[in-house]
Amino acid sequence: VISQSEGQVLNVAWFAHKDGEPMWLTGTGMLLGNRAFVDLQITDGTEFPASKNGQYWGTLRVTFTDLHHADLMWDTQFEGFESGELSVERLTVVSEATESDQETTDFSACMSGSYYDPERSGEGALIEILGEPEDRLLFTWYTYKGDKQFWITGSDYFDGDEFTTQVYYSRGVGFTPDFDASAVETVIWGDVKLKRISMSEVAMLLTPNAQHAADFDVKSTTLTRLTVISGDDGACGLQ
Repeated sequence: VISQSEGQVLNVAWFAHKDGEPMWLTGTGMLLGNRAFVDLQITDGTEFPASKNGQYWGTLRVTFTDLHHADLMWDTQFEGFESGELSVERLTVVSEATESDQETTDFSACMSGSYYDPERSGEGALIEILGEPEDRLLFTWYTYKGDKQFWITGSDYFDGDEFTTQVYYSRGVGFTPDFDASAVETVIWGDVKLKRISMSEVAMLLTPNAQHAADFDVKSTTLTRLTVISGDDGACGLQ
C-alpha cells in the first residue's frame, strides 16, 4: 500500500509463470476499505529499454479478509490466459519503520519499497526489509530475457549497509489454473550484491553464473526509489 494525493493505493506485482517460464504483471488501484480494483499491465522486451510495450492485461479485484489473507478475482481477455480466482495468504511481513531508522546508514525498515534505474524504466526491483529487529532482506528483480519477461529473487541476512545473496528463478508450471506447486523447478541464476547509498538509492551488482552467462551480462547500476510503503513515508521523513 502506498500513499498518493488522492488516497491510499494498492501497488501490485504478480510474479507468475506462463508455459513453464517466468512472467510478471504490475498495476495499481485505489484502496477502498478492504478492497481494491487493479488494472494489470503486461510488457515485453522487444524494444526495451526504448519501449516496454505495455498492454492492458485485465482487472484484478483484491479483497483482504484479514491482515494475512486475501481473495483474488481477475477478468482477462488477453490471449493465452483465462479469468479466474485464487485465495492467498501472507508470506512475509515487512519490518516496522520508526523515526530512529532515519539516523542509521545501514539497511533499515525505511528501505522497503520498489526501485528502478530511471534510464531503464520498465524493469526494477522490490526490496523488503524483514525481522523485528530488522536483519534480513528479500530482493526480487523483474526484467527481460531477450524479449520475454523474466524475474529472479533471493533472501538472506544483510550486514550493515551491504547485502549479498544467491538468487534464483522458478519454471516448469503454467499460469493459474495450470499451476502445480509440486512441478515447480527452482534454478539458481547467480548472485546479487546491494550497497546502501542513501535512504532512496541502492547500488546493485547482478552476476549470472556460468549456466546463464550466455543470456545475461553482469549488471552494475544505481537504483532509485520509486515507491514508499504507506506509513513508512512519515516515520522515515520521505514525504
